[in-house]
Order: sequence, then C-alpha cells, then structure tokens
Amino acid sequence: MGRVPQSIATGLQRMTTMVLVISLPGGLVWKPGRVLLIVGDGAERIGILIAEHVGSQVVSVGRRAADALAGGRDIDPVELFAGGEVFTDLDVLFWESGLHADVAAVLSRAAKNRPLAVIWPGTVAGGVVRYSEPGRKDFYEKRLDDVIVLRPKVDSYPDEPPYTMELVGQ
Repeated sequence: MGRVPQSIATGLQRMTTMVLVISLPGGLVWKPGRVLLIVGDGAERIGILIAEHVGSQVVSVGRRAADALAGGRDIDPVELFAGGEVFTDLDVLFWESGLHADVAAVLSRAAKNRPLAVIWPGTVAGGVVRYSEPGRKDFYEKRLDDVIVLRPKVDSYPDEPPYTMELVGQ
C-alpha cells in the first residue's frame, strides 16, 4: 500500500479484521460501511489522489457495466463495485434499464465490508444527492445517511487538504 500523505489522511490503521480505516482531518473516519462521495469540478483529480494513496486505481463502473451487458450477462449492480476502492462513471446506473436501481442503496451495500469512494456525477446539497433534472427518465434524488462528502478546492496550499469535507446524515 502507498504512503498516505498528511494532506489526504491524518492517520492509517488496521482494525483487527484487517480492514482499511483512514482517519481524515476533522476527526472523520472513512471506514467499512461509509461511502465517500467526491463531488464537483476537480473530483476526478481527488479520486485519483485517493486511489493512489490507498494502493488502488480509479475503476469505471460504466466500463464494467458495458462489458457485462455486452456479454449478455445479468448483473447485480453491487458487483460493479467489486475489487476497488474508488469508482467513477456511475451515470450508467441511472439510464441503463437493466441496471436502474436505488443508487444510494447500491453504494451502501457495496461499502458494507470496506471503505468505498465514488466520484458522484451529480450534485449534493442539503444532505440530498441528485442526478439529472426532475421529469427526466434518469432523474434521481435521495437523502443521504452517514456519508462523507469531499468537494475539491480550486486553490489550496501544500500543507492543507485539496478539498473541503462534511459528514452528511449522521
């Protein structure tokens, strides 16, 4: 596993179950069962930084879904989040009829036994995630529960995190 810099995490520890737990600035903990949503301009950059520092890479849910569907295989959307910690291209979960699901519930199930970070393709405001616009077939809106939201900062100094952070729904 790569070295975790101060700007990303203030500490790294292993629980007795050998599951990765990262203490973040402000006393927040990214742990199994808790989803980390990376939202806004620059989210991809933060996703890559986090993936690198936990010894992983950013995984495309869209690519995995396309491969599975091209093979004519039925899949549980949770399977798309296997074998990684940081995911992007969630849009497919909103518009692919074979996958359309309660995305917040899918993320919660996928994070049950490990920390999970996703680059959210929509917005998060007032504790509610949104994708698309009301009236559209792919519109999604849901109140969050126990989720950490990271928002990239345009300007940051080397000794501070390149994001702001909030715990939603706790």
